[in-house]
Amino acid sequence: MEIMERDRSFGFKESFHQGDLEPGSNEKYFQVQEKLGAILKTPHTGSTDWVLLLVEILAWLQIRADYDDYAQDPAAPWPLLFIVQDLVQAFMMVAMFFPESNVTANVTEFLKSDECESFRNSLLFSPQERCKSQPDRRSRTSYRFRDKKFWDGWNEVLKGPGYFTDIFPLDWSMNIRPTIAKLYRAGIIAPAYCQNDPQIVPGVAVAATEPHRPDELDLFICYEDRYKNFPQIFPPSFAGPDKWTTLLPHAQAFASKHQGARFALLRLWSAPHFYPLMVGLQNRQGNSFVDSVGRPWEWKFVPKDMPGSEFSVHHTVSKRLELLKEQFGDRVYSRADLILVMGEDVADLLKYCVAVTFAMQTKPWLREVDLWKSFINVELEFMQQLDPYWLD
Repeated sequence: MEIMERDRSFGFKESFHQGDLEPGSNEKYFQVQEKLGAILKTPHTGSTDWVLLLVEILAWLQIRADYDDYAQDPAAPWPLLFIVQDLVQAFMMVAMFFPESNVTANVTEFLKSDECESFRNSLLFSPQERCKSQPDRRSRTSYRFRDKKFWDGWNEVLKGPGYFTDIFPLDWSMNIRPTIAKLYRAGIIAPAYCQNDPQIVPGVAVAATEPHRPDELDLFICYEDRYKNFPQIFPPSFAGPDKWTTLLPHAQAFASKHQGARFALLRLWSAPHFYPLMVGLQNRQGNSFVDSVGRPWEWKFVPKDMPGSEFSVHHTVSKRLELLKEQFGDRVYSRADLILVMGEDVADLLKYCVAVTFAMQTKPWLREVDLWKSFINVELEFMQQLDPYWLD
């Protein structure tokens, strides 16, 4: 039996691969996708235990595999016509981290082949080594939660005479303009057809450094509303990062009840400057910005500098998981784009990991688990030794 692979690659990821915004990140991403594609295209022989597992998961989630209709509501994950493909994709992504399970034998045997030697020996399968260093990327902190002192350099520039484009530091411009060009080429931003006036366009692209990367200038958008034309109105349910659940105590409590407990930390893919969450046409002006030469741009995807962008990704993930709250119960918790999955043993964790990965990656097909920033099938001791960065 040969499993049909459905192309899930995102165009903006391919564009970033041409000129990577995060060194090494996309090479790793495409390496994983290449191996997943090879697995999905390989004729299947041997045990069908994995098929029975997927059927069991469908029954458990109360989802059918024979839908002929399609949900036009973008917030509704099903019904859709690609349930089986999405579930198989989720299983293949997770299965490679469960070599001790008989259900994953076909995947692990393929990974043992000569074709996968370098992939098999990569840090993807060495979580103890991979967690020692943090990704070389800017933080996700939005304008709302960033220390006001962060913008001191920009405020000094504004004190100069004339329009800001005439006194914009050359080294800043040389740093941010290539990044803006890559975002434009990838379709993440587009020219904004409006006057480049700060009373109309709220953001300004600047270059700055963060404490964990003191020598690396990066692109940031200052959304200071100097004219009070863009009031920040958030839903009553808005909860900042200080109100989010802390994941480690849940894992510790679960491990105290289950001796063989295993865990997974699933991090969703995002680019250094944006989340793969669409910005509605009616909201694009409120997130627009001008660059160092005064050209106005609008975001098509949620920029991480957007005031309260943390709420956006946290709300999106938690709302999707709530659809399966009855099945997931107290085994699954989320914090922004990070999801904690807990299982009583290896087999139990495999089932929950496949279900959570499927739920996040299916319709509207914008979200995807980033395996290089995830840790799957680990013990409590491993999580307790992690740098707080990985649990935030």
